[in-house]
This record gives sequence, C-alpha cells and structure tokens, in this order.
Amino acid sequence: MSLRGSGAPRVTAGRCRAGFGNRRQPPGKLYLHSYCNSKLARLQPGLLSIVRIFIVAFRSAKERQNATFAARKATLICRKVLRGAMVVASPAFRFCIVPLRVSVMTPNRHMSHHLGWLICACLAVLVGVFLSGASGAERQDVDERNVKAWPAFRGSGDGQAEVAGLPHRWDSPGRPTNRWTIRLPGYGQSSPVAWDHRVFVTAVSGAEKEHLHVLAIDFEDGSTLWQRDFDATQRIPDRDTVSRGAPTPVVDAERLYCVFESGDVVALTHDGQTVWERSFVAEYGELQGSHGYASSPVRVGELLIIQVVHSGPSYLLAIDAATGQTEWKVDHPSQTGWSSPVAFAHEDGMGVIVSTAGSVRAFDARDGKPLWWVAGLQGNSTASPIVAGDLVVIGVSEGRGGGRRPPTRDASSETSSDANGDGARDDSGDSATSSPAPSATEIGCLAIRLGGRGDVSETHIAWRAKRVTCGYASPVVVGDAAYFVKKTGVVQCVGLADGETRWQQRLPGETWASPIATGPYVMFFSKGGSVAAWDTTAAEMIESSLSATDVVYGVAAVGDSWIIRTGRGLIRIGGS
Repeated sequence: MSLRGSGAPRVTAGRCRAGFGNRRQPPGKLYLHSYCNSKLARLQPGLLSIVRIFIVAFRSAKERQNATFAARKATLICRKVLRGAMVVASPAFRFCIVPLRVSVMTPNRHMSHHLGWLICACLAVLVGVFLSGASGAERQDVDERNVKAWPAFRGSGDGQAEVAGLPHRWDSPGRPTNRWTIRLPGYGQSSPVAWDHRVFVTAVSGAEKEHLHVLAIDFEDGSTLWQRDFDATQRIPDRDTVSRGAPTPVVDAERLYCVFESGDVVALTHDGQTVWERSFVAEYGELQGSHGYASSPVRVGELLIIQVVHSGPSYLLAIDAATGQTEWKVDHPSQTGWSSPVAFAHEDGMGVIVSTAGSVRAFDARDGKPLWWVAGLQGNSTASPIVAGDLVVIGVSEGRGGGRRPPTRDASSETSSDANGDGARDDSGDSATSSPAPSATEIGCLAIRLGGRGDVSETHIAWRAKRVTCGYASPVVVGDAAYFVKKTGVVQCVGLADGETRWQQRLPGETWASPIATGPYVMFFSKGGSVAAWDTTAAEMIESSLSATDVVYGVAAVGDSWIIRTGRGLIRIGGS
C-alpha cells in the first residue's frame, strides 16, 4: 500500500529498520521514536563536548574579566573540532529530514541523504560566520601556534625561539630565494617583531629625530606593505651617544603597539590604521638624561606596560591595549634605566619586574602595587631581566656603573667611566664623586628568588657571580645554564642553580644584540655581522656570517628564518 492511498500508516516494531526502502511503508510514529532515540544517543557525546567548550571558554572569560576572550577561546576550539562536529551533526540533520520526508512523501533515500548533508554544510558555514563575528572579526586565526609570531623584544621576553627549522649555520652570504636584504628609512636600534606573514619595524629620522616611522614588511619577499609616519613630541638632537629608535614594539593578533624615545605611543592595526595614540611626555613631562630612552613595552594580559625611568620623575604606566586609556600609574625612583620590563607569574596573578640602576623591583600587573624589591645594586641599567623558573636573572655591566647608554653606531664614540662627561650622575643615580668606583669583585650578575614580599635584599638573592658581567645584551637561559655576553664579545656560561662559572669564550666580534636560544643552540649575532652558534650538546662553537654593512642591533625568529635588524635595514636568513 502506498502512502498516498492510505490514512495513517500501519507500522509494527517488527517491520522497523534503519534504511528507507521504497518497497515498504515509510516509518511511522513507532519508527520515528526508535530512530530519534538512536540518533540522539549518537549525538549526545558531541553535544556535551560543545557545551563543555563554551563552559570552559566563559569560565576563562570570567577569570580574565574580558568577554571577548570567551569568544576567541570558543572560536579556536570550535574550529579545531569543526570537521568532527559536522560528522557528528549529520545524523541530527537526517533526523530532521525524517518528518520532512513523511510530509512530502519523498521515496528517494539518496536524495534525502544528500539534502541532509547540504543543510549540514550550510549551517556549518553560518556557524563559522557567527563565530568569526563573535571573535571580533579577527584578521587571522587566533591559534598563535600556527602563526609566524615574534611578538616583542626577545620574543616572549625570554629569548627562546620555540620553532623548528631555524638555521644555526649557513654558507657565505648569498642571494638564494630564502634570503633578502632591504633598506629602511632613517635609523633604528629596535628589534623587529612579527605576526603571521608580516614583519614590523620602527625607525627615526631628521636632525632632531622629529620623524617617526613604522613599517610593515612582507615576510616572503621583503617588500614594504605599508609605512606610517608620525611627528615626534620631544625632539632631541641626533647623536651617536643618544638612543635612536631603540624601543622594540609589541604586536598581538589585533594590533601593533609602538613606543618612541620622543615619548609617543601609537597603536595600529595590522593594516596600518591608527587605533589610538598618545604621548607620555606631553602628559607627564619630558625625558631627562644625556643618552635618551630605550625601554621596550611589555604586554601583560590586556595591558601595555611602559617603563619610564630616567633622571627626572620616573614611573610605570599601564595602558589599556584596546583603548589607550591609563589603567594605573605608579611612581618609581629616578634612576638610569635603558632595560625593558619583563612579565612573570606569582601566586595572585601576573606581575612585572623592572631592573634599573640601583634596584630590581616587582609590581602587581593588576594595579601597580609593589610586591618586592632588591636595593643596593650597581651596573644593572642596560640588560633586561629574564625569568627562569623560580629565579629572575639580572645582568650587570662591567666598569663603573657599567653599560652607561644604549648601543651606538660606532664603538669609537664610546666614553669610559663617565659617559655623561660632566660627572653629574652615574648609573646608580648618585653623584659621580660620591663614592669610589667598586672593584670587579664587588659587582657581578646575580639571580633573585621569586616569591618574596617587601625588601628582599638580604633574603632572596640566590647567587651573585663575581667577575661575570654583561654589556648591552640581555642574558638567556638554556637548560641549567645562563649565558652572559660582554659588549667586547666574550660569552660567559654559569650554572643556573649556583652561579658558578663553567666556561668563557671570545666570540668573533663585539656583540650588542641579545642572544637567542633555539633547540640545543645559543645564537650570538655580533655587531659586525659574524654569527656564532654554541652547540650545548657537542660543546662547540659554529661560526657563520652576514652581509651586514651596519651595526647589528636585534634579531627575531620568524618561521624558519632569522630577521636581523641593522641600523638602516633588515636581513632575512632562511632555513635550507
């Protein structure tokens, strides 16, 4: 009997089967009940997984107090399970098709099967559009592990390049397809940063460094994607002994944040559109000192934290990364400091550590309240701190106060103990005639144990490595060893647990760029273009070279390539 010629179909449990034949009656209520139960049983694990995804996402959002994080987290996880979700969802759509088939009396099971998959695909597209909108219409995938990213100074602040394929040696410089060299406008001492297939870099130009430049470079061929120019708020005569475009920018999935020694801060989209801009010099007073400003910002959660420590009124400034509004501002002693802050985790959340001449201080990133500090130090004004486990390693420069200014174009312009030339102030913030110069045994790089409160100068110094010093380069930690580089090109290796010197070796040339660790290798990029890779497993030094005609200041690890910053250009050295 056909469905057209009957009233209500007669169906018994014995005649129910999973298929839809055109030789028997279509399923009725009893079959629909059995069919739905079986399909819902198959759907239950998938539905529970999706529910768990959004529960985890919004719990994380509550912890971070940021609603958009939930959408990003949900988007990331849902994209990863999209294919599986479509397969799981297929029976649901077929279940939806059953009453449709009964009502329209469709006898062709193949047509219904394809129609179910068509509806599934359409709904998947709609879900994808919805999730993309919920995540703020981001330009690229939020899964940072699949992005060519080097987001800030020393990557994530520790000099670790956790990517595969980075070369540690290469032949004499040439022009193969995986290398390029470009010239930039003006001059800069900042390191490049990268996100996805874009490399971002800053520079300054003009007799008073009045022109500020921000550029986006294509990672593949080195072409300039866009350039934005700004006017400097505070103008300082351009000299070799003064910082020149020294602060390294910060980039994330949405914006690029640039800080200049003129006190200007600007946030841009990846396409070069200005999101917000402001000047801490215009708001809080001009920077003072003979050698300029060089501190790079650090991103902590939704905050951009800027260290403004100089001879005048000093402070830490926390800015909302999305809006540019001040979240908090705390005072800091007036000390010389070209180092950059570093983020760390503590029992109550995230904090930031600042190392400037005379002290190391930790602040709570949420409100800027001081957590702990170590006083009575000397020479810690240039190298940035690095967090390794429960220790923060501090680089101390050789000489009186040591490392008295950021790198310049020519070593011949360096002065000796009194960089200012006027005897007015040294790196510790004291008068240059107030005390005799310390001997080499009274200073040295050190490590501080995390977890203290208040003044921990007498209780939390884990070790001090006498006679171990560094220059402009910040230290790096690999395994159980810390590496310090003097600006003259001597690398010293000490044990991370006890600070005992294990070995020291001279590099091919003077080295100002901070070393980078990649796998078992520690890479040292010397000022004149020589490159040395220390193999920690074979205990040997492997040398290569660059076609650098200018000072090498900084390095970024992007994908399978090194992006090397010289004063006036960028060089890409790719894997084999």
